Amino acid sequence: MSLPIEVIENKLTELCANIGSVAEKNGQYTHGLALRLSKLDKPLDQLTLAEFAQQIELATKSYNAVFGGGNV
Repeated sequence: MSLPIEVIENKLTELCANIGSVAEKNGQYTHGLALRLSKLDKPLDQLTLAEFAQQIELATKSYNAVFGGGNV
């Protein structure tokens, strides 16, 4: 069974915003994310979108735990 197109569109927009937000983060955040990605068994260009989004989420949680969740 296929999802309604509106649901897919919303998920697409959310995923793109999540990935695009990395460019707006500060250097400490992007360094931490890059370090996290460098420890994976796959090169960055071979990660699925879901895997990349998961790493962004984990990096954000880690950053917020260390730096108090301020502006990233």
